[in-house]
Amino acid sequence: NFSIIQQFLILFGAIQVWAIASDFILGRGATGSAIFNIILLIAVILIYKSRSNKAHATGIYFIWAVYITSIALRSMGHIN
Repeated sequence: NFSIIQQFLILFGAIQVWAIASDFILGRGATGSAIFNIILLIAVILIYKSRSNKAHATGIYFIWAVYITSIALRSMGHIN
């Protein structure tokens, strides 16, 4: 159902914008985490504009992979 996934994407995109903005407002600039947030925001925008079920499924898997990778790198201390 596109309406449910679009609501999820709007919320998830807003969280990414908040994370990116807070890094810049707090003066840390573009951190490693911000790079992942930018990648996720671009993916959210592309998926949101698509009407293909296959693109949505692939995009959601991509978002989860990037998100889990960023958590793993953060936990190992490679990015802040």
